[in-house]
Amino acid sequence: MESKEPAAAEWNCPCGQSGNKGNFCVKCGKPRPASQPQAPQQSQQPQQQGPQMPPQNQQPYQQPYQQPYQQPYGQPAYQQPPYGQPMYQQPVYGQPVYQQPPQPQEDKYKNLKIGLGIVALVLVLVLVFFGMKEGAFGDEPAPSNYSSVSKNGDQAASKQNADKKQDGSREMQTDLSLGGMDLGMTVAQMHETLGQEISSRQKDGMVFYKYPTVEVGTRGDIVTSLVSETGSALTKRGLHEGSLLSDVTDTYGTDYMKSEYGGKDLYEYRYTDLQGQSGILRFAVVQGTDTVNYISIRRTTE
Repeated sequence: MESKEPAAAEWNCPCGQSGNKGNFCVKCGKPRPASQPQAPQQSQQPQQQGPQMPPQNQQPYQQPYQQPYQQPYGQPAYQQPPYGQPMYQQPVYGQPVYQQPPQPQEDKYKNLKIGLGIVALVLVLVLVFFGMKEGAFGDEPAPSNYSSVSKNGDQAASKQNADKKQDGSREMQTDLSLGGMDLGMTVAQMHETLGQEISSRQKDGMVFYKYPTVEVGTRGDIVTSLVSETGSALTKRGLHEGSLLSDVTDTYGTDYMKSEYGGKDLYEYRYTDLQGQSGILRFAVVQGTDTVNYISIRRTTE
């Protein structure tokens, strides 16, 4: 039950302020005169001591103030690890803490370096190749422009035979000659001059040897016929397939025997071979043209 406090006695201050209830004048602050009764003192009752809580936003006594934690914008809130797992695992003593290895910077000139290396390697190989070729073949004559094969069609010609000239450069002895061969030569002389034949065939008791420039016909062991295969086969006087008829008459004269066969005009001249046998030098010209189509030489007995 609450007790009523006694009403305070009013007093008048010499400054003229009246109705003062406290011990000091509310106007000038002078104390209550001793002749005026004092205001009764209020009894102070002990207050029950309760737990003292620190003011809000303040830390307990003698503890430094700490700013409340604020979650940075855009970062996920802290999550409690699953039950049974420690919040932080200290690495084993002596084991280094994992660090992200530095990422090597990509070499922007990598492709260029690779390309230059390939080009340099190719140049070195080319130089080595040509150097070896120059050293190995620089002093050797150029090979012939065809491959020699045996009678059975197998490649069998030796290098010596392949290097033999077959363009009529051999010094021929008579006008019954073509592609370096003279009518009346032996088969051995033929091989010595032309080398290994490409192929051979037999017909009517004769053997015909095929070469790139001429076909050589033999009877027994003697050359009895020659027929041009290309314009490279030359006569002793230098005519060949493709020569003009006017060149033929200018070179061999007009003392020829003319006939027709298979749409061609045949211009034939008679001469004697190496063995004194009579033979015919023939220039075949396609009718309506003035160009030699082929040249043939044969003994008159054939």
